[in-house]
Amino acid sequence: MSAPECEHIVLSVSKDSEYMKFHVVKPADLTGLVFDVTTNELADRSGVLRKRVEDLGRRYRQNSDPDARWNAMLEEVRDVAQAGRELRSLLFGEREARDIEERLKLSNGRLTFAVNYNVPVHPPYGLMFGYSGSKTASVDLKEPELRTEFWRDMHEVSIVYLTSDRTPSLTEFTGAPLTLRSEGIEVFGAFHQGALTHVQKHFPVQWTDNVAYSGRQLKTQFTQRAADTNILYFFCHADGQKLTIGSVDDDEDDNCFWPASLRAMILDRCPPPKGLILLNGCKTAVLHGNGAWLRAARTGGFVGFVGTEATIPTTFAWSFGNDFLKYILSEGKTPLEALKILWKRHWPLSLLYGLCCIADMQIMPPTKTDYLSDIVNTNYSHRPHCGGEMATLPFEDRAMEDGVKP
Repeated sequence: MSAPECEHIVLSVSKDSEYMKFHVVKPADLTGLVFDVTTNELADRSGVLRKRVEDLGRRYRQNSDPDARWNAMLEEVRDVAQAGRELRSLLFGEREARDIEERLKLSNGRLTFAVNYNVPVHPPYGLMFGYSGSKTASVDLKEPELRTEFWRDMHEVSIVYLTSDRTPSLTEFTGAPLTLRSEGIEVFGAFHQGALTHVQKHFPVQWTDNVAYSGRQLKTQFTQRAADTNILYFFCHADGQKLTIGSVDDDEDDNCFWPASLRAMILDRCPPPKGLILLNGCKTAVLHGNGAWLRAARTGGFVGFVGTEATIPTTFAWSFGNDFLKYILSEGKTPLEALKILWKRHWPLSLLYGLCCIADMQIMPPTKTDYLSDIVNTNYSHRPHCGGEMATLPFEDRAMEDGVKP
């Protein structure tokens, strides 16, 4: 099968009774291809894969010796790869879907999943691994294969929720970037005070403006600045269903933030085109029900969000998030370009982060601010950087990472 170089394949995802249906939207010569997968089986495979990613993060937190930690994490990555193979085999191992896989392989193409509003299961598509017919068992894979054969790396996998017809059509799947002018670009932060205090000991970055430390502050302050905000940055605890911004002394509405709260806050207040939401807390890409954060983050013209597939170490999350913002704002990178750099630099913990947005948003020209000048790029990809102070987290951080309220 012939294919042009590096083409972009888009699959529309919808629900049909007990099945999930995948329909090719582009390229034109593949638009007749449709395949389906049993919803329950897809949910089961996704659950196994996310458990393996969760185990990867746990191995990082449990091993204080850098070499022991590295070796333990490498074993867990092999398990992640095997679960990723099984998810990929379920989706692309038979009939028409096999043709799509072969087309991606031949063209070194990109892959986007365009998710319909009624879809109840949201797999970690970017963590699919390898191709059909591979004879190398996951337990025998060496580090170079483990680094490069996840589909997020090979095929730049992104997930887009189809909910807002106000999003400019050119940003959907044409490959043309959505360019936002940097003049007037603002970042609004919603931070958990305890987590911020902990990470500032290691990576001090001073936020002076546009910061909320509780749900109530967020709703009040963001309402006043919504029209000017292009990046909404949550750095807080999370459990896959809600964000924890405030403290245990706050009432629940002030302490917690749900997808419905986010939709209500930005709906009709953010004239499109807007920017990006960074949900830098645990399990924010582990989506439940019809869209959850994926749906909320497309409200009002935002392109979506970058989120996590499992529990994340707090200091690592702070470093990763700041690096990401610096690439987006200071160097004019798209979300995809920034993540490709960080997936490599912060490997293997970077397996925890996924792209749940239109991949080609760009802020131009690059902008410089006092905040960005404080950020020092970090590196977790080599053994000497895979240990040290971040091995020991305070009790509150460990408890919240396990989904327990402190």
